[in-house]
Amino acid sequence: ERQIAFAAATEAVRLQAERDNAARAAAERDRLYQQQMAAQNALIQQALAAQQQNNHSQAVGLFESAAAINRNDKVANQLADARAKLAVERQRRQAAEHAARETELKRQQEAELARVKQQLALEQQKREIEEANRLKEQQAKTNAEYDQFVDAGQRAMAKQNFGIAASAFQNARRLKPSPEIE
Repeated sequence: ERQIAFAAATEAVRLQAERDNAARAAAERDRLYQQQMAAQNALIQQALAAQQQNNHSQAVGLFESAAAINRNDKVANQLADARAKLAVERQRRQAAEHAARETELKRQQEAELARVKQQLALEQQKREIEEANRLKEQQAKTNAEYDQFVDAGQRAMAKQNFGIAASAFQNARRLKPSPEIE
């Protein structure tokens, strides 16, 4: 009888130990689950704060971490929303970068156009100056020839050589018509 009582007591202790172990394991699972949910909630709160600051890439990373802990519809929807906002942000950034490149290209083209216009204006001015100098030299040459013909005609008149004088005055008039020759 003692042995039966001892066996029964041993069995009761063993059963109690199993129940205690099962209760501890359940409590540990619950504690672990509560820690996971707390960590997930913290990650979700951080992701929401990142979204409010328009830091969508950080929000996506945080939502992905939260989804890795425990995937549920709420986290999946928030992750999808964050990814969509990130895609929109990237498109806006690309559009802004494209617009900035276009603006810079236009500015460079306008600067090049202004430089070319200035160069053309300088070349035109140079040609005009050269043409004015050429005309001035031509006028000076013509005036010098005119003066030579007038002087030759006056010398011939003084010598009463009217044929040579008439020829010299005609040449002078051909170069530059003037009332003093008429």
